[in-house]
Amino acid sequence: DSDSGWGGHTSGTAKISDPSITTKNLYTSEGDVYRYIPEAYDVSNSGLAVCVDNNVNWTSGSGVYEGTISYNAGVWSSDLNDFVFSTSLLDLDVESPWYSQVAFAPDGMTGYIVVLGNDGTTWSVTGNPNIYPIIFKTTDGGATWSDPTPIQIDGPDGIGGLVYNMLSDEDIANLYEPPVPAREEIPYTFTGDMDIVVTANGDLHIAGLVGVAGEAEDGISFYVTNGFGRIIDMFSKDGGTTWEIETMGQVATYDYTWGADAISEGNRTQITTNPAGNMIFVSWLDTDIEDAEDNDSPNIWCRGFDPVTYLKTDNGSGEDAATNVTIFSEAVWSAYFAIAPKTCFEFEAGTYTIPYVYMDWDINDELAPVQYKYIQDFQFDASNFTIQGINDPVEVKTLSSVSQNFPNPFNNETYVTVTLNEGTDVSLEVYTLTGQKVVAKDYGYKTNGSHTLTINGADLTAGVYFYTVTA
Repeated sequence: DSDSGWGGHTSGTAKISDPSITTKNLYTSEGDVYRYIPEAYDVSNSGLAVCVDNNVNWTSGSGVYEGTISYNAGVWSSDLNDFVFSTSLLDLDVESPWYSQVAFAPDGMTGYIVVLGNDGTTWSVTGNPNIYPIIFKTTDGGATWSDPTPIQIDGPDGIGGLVYNMLSDEDIANLYEPPVPAREEIPYTFTGDMDIVVTANGDLHIAGLVGVAGEAEDGISFYVTNGFGRIIDMFSKDGGTTWEIETMGQVATYDYTWGADAISEGNRTQITTNPAGNMIFVSWLDTDIEDAEDNDSPNIWCRGFDPVTYLKTDNGSGEDAATNVTIFSEAVWSAYFAIAPKTCFEFEAGTYTIPYVYMDWDINDELAPVQYKYIQDFQFDASNFTIQGINDPVEVKTLSSVSQNFPNPFNNETYVTVTLNEGTDVSLEVYTLTGQKVVAKDYGYKTNGSHTLTINGADLTAGVYFYTVTA
């Protein structure tokens, strides 16, 4: 009602041995803090309970972002036998945040809040708006937080594991009409799907679905189906100064919506670590049935990653691919809204058991009861980590060779063959003996392999010339 404000959070505790012993606390919207269902939640090993939400004013009936993120910290009180929460607001100047997550390292001191959004400071292509991670960092258990820092994911200064390694030459040729752009000119975006953990070293790992950003007049568009989307682990080993990306898998389908209530099933990327906080497991949902267009029959997929050795798990058959967790289980093609934990079990050293919970329901009957089911026996061990990751991409010499022009001498046209180790833009310039540039031609993007370039010399006077090929 008007006296209690709009919206709220409820917190409380329950005693496992006696469920009748409970507490309940309601925190309503008040002042410039608007509370709704929190987007993110974590409990650190030190006992700090935190939830994070985008501060959105819904009093008018539609959401208006207030330019801040609400950080709610719960500290345990032994006198009250309950958590006592306090709220602070963190400034974030974006048009509208898409998604938020929070996580702490096992020591409870280093923590991150990650928000997907666009603050207008990073590279993008006109007409191809994108969203990317913006991070807040604490090193004192959440007492103070850094200013928001955006992460440059694409463009000439983007992360190599994404910019140069995500798409093959064939992907690019299928996605773009000629002339295809150079790799560093392809715009990428997160799709609003993201989860985070912080390792024992205090390293942030961000798992999410990344695709090529499309043109859009309003909102964000992206290409992720037909093999253009990748589930990635983006991480930093130096506190957020530099970033790396490892591809965990690619998706066949993206989303599906059921019924009049528009219940939507996305890929729901989630990330899990082991109790020691030094191994990474990324999970997601995807429908891989041949010719499927929507994610309406999802399986759970998972990939393990060791950020020290850069070894990833194979798919059980030794191939460089994710493992289908549910393929031979009761949950096959029906693991709706599956949830992975922040921390897996390690009952034996080096054996990682990842429990999943999924919804078992009839998607054609909105009134049918929903049951939650538990997958309790999925695990990886050291023998599954057989695929070597890329670490930082190794720079290769793009231009392998340039031939002597032929014929030589010539009258009107002569030809030069270039061999490329990878796809790139190619241009050629012709100079006189005194260094005057008399021809400049851009041949656009060329795939890896050999290409013959034509030099038109019809307007050149007789003499000796030099040519330079740039890739």
